[in-house]
Amino acid sequence: MDEKVNQHELLLENESLRKELHGLSQSKGELQKINIIFTQLEQFGDLGYWEWDAIAGRYITCSKHYANLNNMTVEQMMAVVTSNEEGRECISEDDRERYIQVVDSAVESKQGWDIEYCRIDKAGKRVYLHEIGQPVLDDYGVIIKTVGTVQNVTQIRRVRDELQQSRALFGQAEVMGNMGHWSWDLVEGKLASCSDQFARIYGMTVPEALDYFISNDAELDLVHPDDKENFSRAVYGPNRLHNRTDLEYRIITSSGDTRHLYASSDLSLDNDSACLQSFGTVQDITKRKLAEEQLRKSNVLFSQSEAMGSMGHFHWDFVEDKLIFCSDQYAKLFGMTVPEALDYFISTDAELDLVHPDDKALFKQESKSSKRLNTSMDFEYRIITSSGDTRHVYAKSERVFDNDGILFGAFGTLQDITERKSNEDKLKYEGTHDALTGLINRSEFERRTNCLLSSIQKDRTEHALCFLDLDQFKIINDTCGHIAGDDLLRQLGGILQSVVGDSATLARLGGDEFGLLIENSTIDQSQGLAELILIATREFQFLWDKQVFRIGLSIGLVAITDGFQEITKLLQQADAACYMAKELGRDQIHVYHPGNAEMALRKSEVQWVAQINQAFDDERFCLYAQPIKGISGNHEMHYEVLLRLLNEKGEIIPPGSFLPAAERYNLIEKLDRWVVNNTFELMAGNSEFFNNIHFISINLSGKSVTNPKFLEYILSELNRTKIKSGQICFEVTETVAISNLDSASTFLSILKTIGFSFALDDFGSGLSSFGYLKTLPVDYLKIDGMFVKDIINDPIDRAMVESINNIGHIMGMKTIAEFVENDEIRAVLDDIGVDYVQGYGIGKPEPFNEVISQFDRFKTI
Repeated sequence: MDEKVNQHELLLENESLRKELHGLSQSKGELQKINIIFTQLEQFGDLGYWEWDAIAGRYITCSKHYANLNNMTVEQMMAVVTSNEEGRECISEDDRERYIQVVDSAVESKQGWDIEYCRIDKAGKRVYLHEIGQPVLDDYGVIIKTVGTVQNVTQIRRVRDELQQSRALFGQAEVMGNMGHWSWDLVEGKLASCSDQFARIYGMTVPEALDYFISNDAELDLVHPDDKENFSRAVYGPNRLHNRTDLEYRIITSSGDTRHLYASSDLSLDNDSACLQSFGTVQDITKRKLAEEQLRKSNVLFSQSEAMGSMGHFHWDFVEDKLIFCSDQYAKLFGMTVPEALDYFISTDAELDLVHPDDKALFKQESKSSKRLNTSMDFEYRIITSSGDTRHVYAKSERVFDNDGILFGAFGTLQDITERKSNEDKLKYEGTHDALTGLINRSEFERRTNCLLSSIQKDRTEHALCFLDLDQFKIINDTCGHIAGDDLLRQLGGILQSVVGDSATLARLGGDEFGLLIENSTIDQSQGLAELILIATREFQFLWDKQVFRIGLSIGLVAITDGFQEITKLLQQADAACYMAKELGRDQIHVYHPGNAEMALRKSEVQWVAQINQAFDDERFCLYAQPIKGISGNHEMHYEVLLRLLNEKGEIIPPGSFLPAAERYNLIEKLDRWVVNNTFELMAGNSEFFNNIHFISINLSGKSVTNPKFLEYILSELNRTKIKSGQICFEVTETVAISNLDSASTFLSILKTIGFSFALDDFGSGLSSFGYLKTLPVDYLKIDGMFVKDIINDPIDRAMVESINNIGHIMGMKTIAEFVENDEIRAVLDDIGVDYVQGYGIGKPEPFNEVISQFDRFKTI
């Protein structure tokens, strides 16, 4: 290697030789000698030379080897005029900019250059070159030409890298200190010298080792009984004086430990070839042997896990630009055997060929980025196997660099995630579509509507929303059963979708209700589409068990303008318009107008008044309970009491349907009294259950809180049932507290002195939450769910929750977060330090009697 470098330097440093080479010699004989020298240099040093006319902009001369290194013939090199850009294009992208900067800067400053860089040869392989160049000036200091040499140093570079790696490994071995050195006096038959590590391996100090190893028998005594015969044959046998010894064996140290050793020794001879001494090393390989055994076991598990997990391993060489190792599973992912994969992946282009066309750009970007930024590669893409199948794969790899920071390889894993992606797509579809009709579901419909409401503020476009409700659907369910009803909804969904096509978004909202979102459409155009839906529905005949049914459809239509900001209000207006369509005779369209909708709402509320009074007579109200649990190691358990109404069929009616009417027509206090009475009765009759929970929350309306007679009713019920007041927590909404601050404060203060506790519900929704908080004697703050539900994604919501939680704690109150729908939200609240959580992710509302029954059953187990 040194000889090649010296030849390389000699060519440019010897000025007299350069002059002879470039035209100053007129002797034909001398020129022939020079050509012979250059030919030898090319053959011996893998060296090429060139001479460039800076004025004419072309080569004066160049060697054949130099032309080959530039991917050209000599004739092609000599034909290059004005620029040498064609040759520079062959330089790798990683080195091209640096090369141009170094060479152009050197020429501009009239200095020589010396640079190592990488070129891509004709076969696409990377070749590392060492180039030395020098400009030649005339008497006026003008560059008339440049001369130089280029040497192929690819092999030199590899040797250098290997040497660096070897030195690093040797240094690490020394640092680790697991190898000892020794010499043995063959004449006297004893240990002549040893290192500290040698003595430590045997559990001794150096003096102790020198005192102990005074004979061959002493050495053999420490060898493990099962290895003595093999040791004696290798160390003391007839061939010991003629061969180098490399041996693995076990010893038993002075403390009784068994260690695995690897010994390597050689002989020292005198001038008469007589053996005087042996010397060598001994290494403690106990950990390695144990690791090998573990590795053997792991390989079995690895092979099993690789096959079970559809994960393959690979090692890519970027110097050779090819795959140099892969596991069976890796090859199987591409529909190949290991030999076939190693033969196929001989370049990155071959790898790219198997990437799905739609993912090629992603693959190039990720691969290039990881090389450029020296980062690991971690992404998903699709491949097309040799049999034409498409598979989703997950690639994870780490880049490997030499000591100079140059990338030379990568190793990693490739996992078949086709089944997982299929399941994800299925789950995604199921999460956004109705299982019965295949239409999008309510949550996806609301999401799309919300997106539309967000965009309408910017583009000022016109849209519409329809609420569709089947007429007389109950008759089919009652006559033919729910299976027939499901089949009707399935068929009708297909008919409605065929009418709508791609012009609007159709969804099943639940039961026999559908939603229609019509984008970029005036109210008249939207009404025209609704008319087509009505016509198709009228023409539809549902056949079941030889019976033919005709159905109708009532449609509520509302225009979406830039005045809308909340989907709730929009859906309420569409629902009100649909209700009006039913009131006006069904099977028709009603366009929302504020006056008509209000009338429909009032009619609906009046009807609810009658139903509420009838429910009192029929005893169709019931209590549900939803758990409130502590977090951060708090195991307290609470329940919130919730009111539910059973209709005449025994179906649950949520409070949002009838409570607005109850509040408007002064029935809300009667409902509050019913809840208090029945909750107190339940507590009195199930003391064992309630003694195992910390408290029960009961919601109170604003009218009850401000009525002194309701306060008297609570006290009388407490005295009658003899329950513990400390087990009751009354919840009052923040809005009620703000609107009736003096009355609410008095109500809370009186009951608090008796032992009741209070929670401020929906805290944070008011306009001046923190301002009045000092005046209310509350024990718990229930953080409004609108801040909790998006806490993972919305930093403002999280800041609001943190602020409420901190203020509450400073004022000595506990905090309860509502709308905790999943473990992710719960984890964030735990991190913030909220005391209790409530929501469907913690537990859904259940009939209170069933909750108590479950406790009783568990108690008897």
